[in-house]
Amino acid sequence: MNLKDILGMDVVDKHENSVGSVHSIDIDESAGCALSITTTSGGALLADTNSYGFDQIDNISNNVKLNIVID
Repeated sequence: MNLKDILGMDVVDKHENSVGSVHSIDIDESAGCALSITTTSGGALLADTNSYGFDQIDNISNNVKLNIVID
């Protein structure tokens, strides 16, 4: 999968509850690997932003599924 395909993808927690969409991906330039994704949810003025490390991601297919529960 191409990194640009992940941008804008829906993100859900372990119970399939939506936590937002992928806004950006943090890359370690020296190691050449992705470190985390940043999600946004809500409107443009009141957007909620969160970051999740790749160790918190269960899989990426039609959406990004986290292996944690978000309250």
